[in-house]
Amino acid sequence: ESDETAMKVYGQVVGSHKHIEKQGYVEMPAEQYEAWLNSVQEEGRKQEHKIKMRALINQLND
Repeated sequence: ESDETAMKVYGQVVGSHKHIEKQGYVEMPAEQYEAWLNSVQEEGRKQEHKIKMRALINQLND
């Protein structure tokens, strides 16, 4: 029974992968992923800087 269940789950996984590939999914090359990750991190730093600047301006205005 556990082998039967495992095969059923495996079949579902394979079917899901095929469905995802049909939707156009392709793995992102490592260099492209790294560039994307760096841009996300940079955007996070910019947002953090804006928040700190607003807090500083608010303190100066109080």
